[in-house]
Amino acid sequence: MVLKCDGCGAFHSSYQGGGSWVCEYCDRHNQVQNPSPASTPAETAAEDVAEDKSPSRLTEGAVVWAEWTKNSWYHGRIESCTKGLFHVVFDDGDEGHREAGKIALDVCPVEGDLQVGTRVLAPWMFSLYPGVISQVKGKGRYGIQFDDGDTGKVKAEKLRLIGD
Repeated sequence: MVLKCDGCGAFHSSYQGGGSWVCEYCDRHNQVQNPSPASTPAETAAEDVAEDKSPSRLTEGAVVWAEWTKNSWYHGRIESCTKGLFHVVFDDGDEGHREAGKIALDVCPVEGDLQVGTRVLAPWMFSLYPGVISQVKGKGRYGIQFDDGDTGKVKAEKLRLIGD
């Protein structure tokens, strides 16, 4: 089930059940309205990728963040892939074709995938920005060197892996 935060508008695909949840970006407490036990095809694809059932992390139906313009990443899903370009349908209805390096799967990464030099999408204020893991801080925290030169410390569950 994909949920949208009432506070900051961020989407979350890691809902575990129950009547309420906390946004990982703005820490707002949200109530679940009529939770449905059935998963959508996009959620199933995202779960399969998280469990490494697919040779490619970016698959048709996967829920993703994709770059619309430089440093502006928006939520959507992969509609199809042709000749190395992914057709992304954004949540607002806009569409575009993106290379794998401009897409981040919207699932929490496995800690084994998080190493110094890994390209990630990480939160800064209320948006997500691209960067590289610069340090492993321990206790599930990572130092991030953002592409614009800023740095920050981010919890593993807030990171999204960029690319395939």
